Amino acid sequence: DGSDSSLRAVDRAGQIAAGANARLIVTTAYFPQSEDARAADVPKDEGYKMSGNAPIYAILREAKDRAKAAGAENVEERAVVGAPV
Repeated sequence: DGSDSSLRAVDRAGQIAAGANARLIVTTAYFPQSEDARAADVPKDEGYKMSGNAPIYAILREAKDRAKAAGAENVEERAVVGAPV
């Protein structure tokens, strides 16, 4: 989700994946904007931050970059429709 705690988890997972020479899959869950009532509460001048899938893929890209910086070599990104656990 891009939170500090999620990114710390990605850092640690990257270290573990590197040590085990394993594939790491970074995932974020989301609801499409049309189904997410929270999107209606976003001020109009802030709407660009919530528009479309760009924020989701930016979160995944940052997670992938952090995992690679932690040593993971085989990192996949996945966006999953649904609620985060």
